[in-house]
Amino acid sequence: MITSLTKIKAFIHTYGELNNAEISAATLEELKTFAGHAVTSLILNIDDEIVLKKDERERLLFTEQLQLALIGIIDDLAKISRGSDDLSGIFVWLDTELIGLLEHLHQYFGSYFSNEVPVPASFVILHKRKIYPESIELVAQFRKMVSDENLTDLFSSFLLANNVKDRFFIRKWNQWLFYKNFIAEATLFFNGALPEEPSIAVMKLFIELNFNSLYVYSYFLKFMDGISSRDADDEEIEHELFYLLKIFRQINTRYQKGFDPESKTLKELIRGAITAELKYISQKNKLFQKVSKGTEEPGVSRYYFMVMVTLAELMFLLRIMVETEFLVTKLKSHIYEFVANHIRTQRAENFSKKSMRNRFGSKPFSDGIVHNVRQWLLKMVQHIDLHYK
Repeated sequence: MITSLTKIKAFIHTYGELNNAEISAATLEELKTFAGHAVTSLILNIDDEIVLKKDERERLLFTEQLQLALIGIIDDLAKISRGSDDLSGIFVWLDTELIGLLEHLHQYFGSYFSNEVPVPASFVILHKRKIYPESIELVAQFRKMVSDENLTDLFSSFLLANNVKDRFFIRKWNQWLFYKNFIAEATLFFNGALPEEPSIAVMKLFIELNFNSLYVYSYFLKFMDGISSRDADDEEIEHELFYLLKIFRQINTRYQKGFDPESKTLKELIRGAITAELKYISQKNKLFQKVSKGTEEPGVSRYYFMVMVTLAELMFLLRIMVETEFLVTKLKSHIYEFVANHIRTQRAENFSKKSMRNRFGSKPFSDGIVHNVRQWLLKMVQHIDLHYK
């Protein structure tokens, strides 16, 4: 077997730089015969050599060394510039045969095959081309089902990556096997019943398959940031995050090594991120409560001032200020917090941030509320005209 490998390497190094050179038909035929005999001898001897090894350890070691040798030769072939001459045809044939030999090893000697070794880029590119129509169809199905553009981009980038210079570059066999399993699982997923929440269903699938790529993890973080930065009460945000934490915890991770064997599982990463966000919200609320309590000295009110309108009228006035950009804020919840903690209304109403948000967003406001606020604004204009002209 070593002799056959040496012959193939020597053949590549000797004739690899002779592309498009003038070679006689007789010499070309001799080269074809030489390369064919070397590959045939290699194929015929491999099975016997593995079986005849004394124990499992020797078979594992032998198979891994053979994998590395074949990968090295395939990588050398990839560096040869391919022309349209007959010599280039021999190199193409040789590349195909050696890739087929790697597949043979994986199929029939899978228990000894190492998934930790590199996978030839040409091998991945060749097989991706074969399943390209299937991948395109899956992406089309995905776009019909999922409206989230970021998630669609993530999915299509992975399936249609060319494995040359992209973010989902497949370097090792375990990543290649993950890619094949992912396509099979995605096909089953799209052939099933349409889920009520497609984006959540896809995220659950990613966790189940352990698609623990850095880019997938980044998508989950952006998704959670979208929840945390919404204009809503902390209680509602916590409720949504706890809901995600609950459904993600229930998922069983089927492939522990996942796409990136050196990383934690996607389930662990996401659980840690959600837990950290919930802890941050809890600590923020505790700090806020501590500050509020610290200002409540005997005989001193925490309310800065009183407004001579009702809560509904105050919310309408604040809404007009926001709509006209007199008052600018990233989150309306900041307005609700300030009003709840520092402003007393004419009726000294006891209101929550949720009730303020409901009133702030209500449409249309009653005629009475609009009239009263308008009267106050007119009164202010009249005061300016009287005293500041």
